[in-house]
Amino acid sequence: GLIGLALWTMVGVEFICPMIGEVKNPKKSIPMAMHLSLFFIFTIFVAFIFGASLYLDLDTLLGSPLPFLDYANAVFGQS
Repeated sequence: GLIGLALWTMVGVEFICPMIGEVKNPKKSIPMAMHLSLFFIFTIFVAFIFGASLYLDLDTLLGSPLPFLDYANAVFGQS
């Protein structure tokens, strides 16, 4: 789980780097954008964890190879 969180946070930060040439004040704006992207991605993961804990039990979350799919099926039903 922590590896996935680390990968997604780095993806969020990576997309900010090419904007350095387009920003008026990159020394201030780029670090702020990186911090905000890390915060929002972390918030999304916390929301997933909270929601999944309401719909799924701990054994299902730990034993499932795709807990995101199990969570979606628990919320929306089988497609």
